[in-house]
Amino acid sequence: YCNAALAKDRKAAGALILFVRINAYQNAPDVGVKKVEEIANSMPQDAGVQLAYGEALLAANRLDLALAAATRVLKLQETSVPAMKLLARIYLAMGRPVTAESILKRALDIERDAEALTLMAGIRYTDKEFIEARVLLEEAVEQDGGYVEALNSLGALYVAVRSFEAAEETLQKALAIAPTMAEAWLNLG
Repeated sequence: YCNAALAKDRKAAGALILFVRINAYQNAPDVGVKKVEEIANSMPQDAGVQLAYGEALLAANRLDLALAAATRVLKLQETSVPAMKLLARIYLAMGRPVTAESILKRALDIERDAEALTLMAGIRYTDKEFIEARVLLEEAVEQDGGYVEALNSLGALYVAVRSFEAAEETLQKALAIAPTMAEAWLNLG
């Protein structure tokens, strides 16, 4: 589907991001970078293409270049929540959770997005602020009950606080959506 969408419109941001994520999942992030880089270089003012390029660079662990791409998107669209989430994930990969948290706060002020809530909950979890992490993850699941990352993270949190029935119920929901999600199976024990 991704290749068909790109054949019709090579700058379709959604298809580009899907292409990048599929290649990253298949341990071939450089394939995503190569494909998207060519398009991004020819369309520097297209925020969607630049966002996809930043995603590709993050997947390939080319963090400085990913940071530059995310910054370009924010210069084009200063309230772009997808760009803010990308920027936060880059800073998390750089080991800079305080900067990521600041960016996520701004993104959440604009839109209470399930992915941003889950990213913020991850920071809270790392800081052992389990109650706040739970509240954020429950809001993420309420926002988007099909967002498997939020369900898995909430299940893992329940395991950490020894709420095993809630963990099993939540992780089973995640596995009903993504039956091959190894991380959810591991959290389920």
